[in-house]
Amino acid sequence: MSNRLRNTGRITMDDIASKLGLSKTTVSRAISGKGRICQDTRDRILACIRENGYQPNQMARALAASRTYNIAIVIPDEKSGGEAQFFSDCLVGITKAAVSHDYDTVLVVVPDDDMSGLERLVRNSKADGVVVTRMNEQDRIIPFLKSRKLPFVLIGTNTNGDILQIDSNQQEGCRELTKHMLDAGCRRIALLAGNRGHIVDMMRYEGYKAAFEESGLHSDEHLVFWNAQQNCAAAVNAALEAHADCIVCMDDMICIGAVDYLTVVPVRIPDELQVVSFYDSAALSSGKIPVTALHVDSLNLCMRAGNLLIDEIEGRTPPRRNVAEYSIIYRNSSR
Repeated sequence: MSNRLRNTGRITMDDIASKLGLSKTTVSRAISGKGRICQDTRDRILACIRENGYQPNQMARALAASRTYNIAIVIPDEKSGGEAQFFSDCLVGITKAAVSHDYDTVLVVVPDDDMSGLERLVRNSKADGVVVTRMNEQDRIIPFLKSRKLPFVLIGTNTNGDILQIDSNQQEGCRELTKHMLDAGCRRIALLAGNRGHIVDMMRYEGYKAAFEESGLHSDEHLVFWNAQQNCAAAVNAALEAHADCIVCMDDMICIGAVDYLTVVPVRIPDELQVVSFYDSAALSSGKIPVTALHVDSLNLCMRAGNLLIDEIEGRTPPRRNVAEYSIIYRNSSR
C-alpha cells in the first residue's frame, strides 16, 4: 500500500480494507456509521483512516446517499449596489458553514421577475437545499420551494411559523435607535427609506413609527422619503428643506450617499444635523464622520443560516424561528 500511496498520492477505501484484512463493505459501514459493525472493528478502521489521511470520494458519497452535497445561495439582482456588504457576508458565511460539513455552494442570482435559473437548478437536482437571502412581498421563491419539497432556510422574517428562518429583530432594533434619537431631543426625524416591496425595509419602517408612538408623538409621513437610494441627494435636500434635525438612513448605502452630500452642502454633523443608520458596515465606521448605526454580525448570522439548512437537510429538525443579536454602536454622527 505504501508504494501505491507514493505513486498516486491518494489512499482508497480498497487500500484501507486490504491493510486491515477486512471487506470494503465493512470499511464503508464504519465510515458512514450505518449498518452493524462491532465497536473494536470500527475503531481500528477509523484509526487507520486518520493515520493515512483517507478522504471519501465525494461523487461516490453523493450517489450512495442520493444527495449532491451542494447548497444553493439565492441572491437578488442588485443593480443599485445597495446591501452589497450584506450579500458578500452571505456568500462568505454560508460557504464557511457548508465547507465545515463537506458541502459545496452554488450561487443563483434571481432578478425580481425571473426565476428560471432557480427553477432549472431544482429541476436538474443540483442542490440539496437553498438559502434564501431576501424575500419581497410578492416573492414566488418560497411557494416554489415548498411546492417542490426542497429544504430551505430564509434569512429574514416570515409570519409562517413552519418556515425555517433566521433574522435579527429588525423592528425592535430600529425602534430602539429611533427612540434614542427622540430621547436626545430630536423631533423632526427624517427617514431616508428604501423599497416598500422589501419586507426588511417595511419592518425597519414599522420600528421607526413605533418609537414615535411609544414617546406619545406622531411620525410625519412628509419626512419619510421612499426609494431614497435612487436619488439620495434629492432626498437629503428635501429633508433639509423640511427642517429635519435628524436623518435616519434605512441602510448603509443610503447613509454613505447622505453623508457625502451633507459634507458638500455643507452641513455640520452632528452640530446642525444628526445622522444615524439602520444598518451598519465597515464603510460607516471608518468614514470621515463615523456614523451611529444598528449593528448585526451578518457574517455570523449567515454562517448560522448555512448550519441550520444542513441540519434540516440531514433530518435534525432545527427550531423554525432563530434570532440573531443586534447592538447600537454610537459614533460621532450623533450626540
